[in-house]
Amino acid sequence: MSYASFGSQLAVLAGSLAACILFIPLFSTYAPFAWGSWLIFLNMTVLLFFFAKRSVLSPNKHYFSMIFLSGTIAKMLLSLSYVLWYKTAKMPEGINFIWSFLACFLAFTVFEVVFLTKIAKE
Repeated sequence: MSYASFGSQLAVLAGSLAACILFIPLFSTYAPFAWGSWLIFLNMTVLLFFFAKRSVLSPNKHYFSMIFLSGTIAKMLLSLSYVLWYKTAKMPEGINFIWSFLACFLAFTVFEVVFLTKIAKE
């Protein structure tokens, strides 16, 4: 997967999620939390892409697997930390705030699986 292809596909994904945050009332109610989720996952996706691209060039054939596993664990821990922080610090009523987080999490995760599969084939 080329850098240009990754960038254009990521822009479409990020723009679509941004539109959801802006225009879907369930997401816009908790906009600061939704934007934080969007930003965290956007940054993690970009970092994972660059590390995965570098790992393909490595002579160590297990480096890509280590990058994938490390990225997955970091994403899970950061996600859990962010949700718990928001829940304890802001004390939102109910659990509807989680829907914007899950939408970002799922969209970026599916995108990561797609581009990591393409990179692994290189």
